[in-house]
Amino acid sequence: MASIINLYKKIDAAKVREIGLRVSPPNLSYRYEGEDISIDTPKTNEILISDLDSNWSPDLNELKVEISVQIEKPILLFGANGVTDYKNKIGFGAHVYSSEGKFQYSQNLGTISYQNQENFWLLTKTFPPGSLRGKVFFHLFLYLQEVHQVQKHQANLAGMKLSESNLCEFSISVDGEGSTFPIGEYEEKGGPLWKMETYFTEPDTDLFNYDNIRILFNTKHPVFAQVKEEKTKVSKTLMQEIMIEAMAMIINKVYFEGDILAQDIDEEPAPGTVLAAVQYWKSTFDVDISNTISVMNSLRVAMLNIDSSEEEQE
Repeated sequence: MASIINLYKKIDAAKVREIGLRVSPPNLSYRYEGEDISIDTPKTNEILISDLDSNWSPDLNELKVEISVQIEKPILLFGANGVTDYKNKIGFGAHVYSSEGKFQYSQNLGTISYQNQENFWLLTKTFPPGSLRGKVFFHLFLYLQEVHQVQKHQANLAGMKLSESNLCEFSISVDGEGSTFPIGEYEEKGGPLWKMETYFTEPDTDLFNYDNIRILFNTKHPVFAQVKEEKTKVSKTLMQEIMIEAMAMIINKVYFEGDILAQDIDEEPAPGTVLAAVQYWKSTFDVDISNTISVMNSLRVAMLNIDSSEEEQE
């Protein structure tokens, strides 16, 4: 088993216990129609946000991530027996990166100083609309933020990492596996209630997101408001029929119109892709892919069975 040799003092597991460091799971929220909406987030390191809240959109909504940190004895981080001098400052750093989104950066979210004697921090990171794509990784760590005095065997340059391990690690998948559909709006007086736009060419690699697939609702249509609210049984049925047709269109395009081979369709797809969404629908709704008509009919039967089960529970 490999061992780690630190060239300067770091916050190891023993130090974490000594200072009483506790980090809460992340809380997610966003603004929707002027209100703060909290997302019920499971206690897991992999958060599939689009399967948790169908109203949240990576293109239309911000995403606020809040992490609570408590340190019972922060003064033990400073001095000769700590990891830095009393005059210096320790920062909470967040390293955020995504291969699909093609970005990575580190950002300060808070500060620990000997003078302030705080022991609770609510760290907040807000992602603006349109800034998240695919799977986003979030690592929280402690680092040397400001250096005014250096002691022996301690970090001597601003930016040096002080925590031996990350305080917490989690990922947020924003494009989902197909349980929710990217939805937008458009204006066309006298136009249809909705339309579908697709731009994906390789379902096994293209992401299931607003850039590649979207249902657009016509805000100028006379029944738009009723369908959006889904308050009546008729409006709910109409919305369900729209979703069935949209899913059928995508399934038929992947299975019967694309160049992807049949054996590739049945292989394990990359998370967040169009193919992953299609396979999710196929297994969840037991879709019959014999032909385009059977796809539509089997989806309708599956939805009818779901409705019947929900009515029985009520």
